[in-house]
Amino acid sequence: MSIAIGHSTIRAWALDDAEALARYANNPNVAANLRDGFPHPYPKSDAEAFLRNAIARSPRTIFAIARDEEAIGSIGLMIGSDVHRFTGECSINSCTPRPMYSNRGSLDHPWHIGRGSALVCCPC
Repeated sequence: MSIAIGHSTIRAWALDDAEALARYANNPNVAANLRDGFPHPYPKSDAEAFLRNAIARSPRTIFAIARDEEAIGSIGLMIGSDVHRFTGECSINSCTPRPMYSNRGSLDHPWHIGRGSALVCCPC
């Protein structure tokens, strides 16, 4: 699956995204704005573990946000369990330093994903 939106693309994560993911996510500003469980430093082994998990999910609920073919962020839906099974949490994370893609249309659109995926619409 691949959906072009402006200058960006929402696509499935791939194992060969590990290098870019580790490079961009290994940033204290990224870790400071995510859940406490997000590690810093963020080595390539963490990126590979995340990618294996994202790729194995059925249905796929975590996708890459790419610019010029390179993964620069993530968009996903975390589906609740147990008493939270009727809820979900939408997450849009840019792993790039803001100046690199500011005012270039990378993450400034509502993201619409269809075709049977778990995420239908997520305004950012």
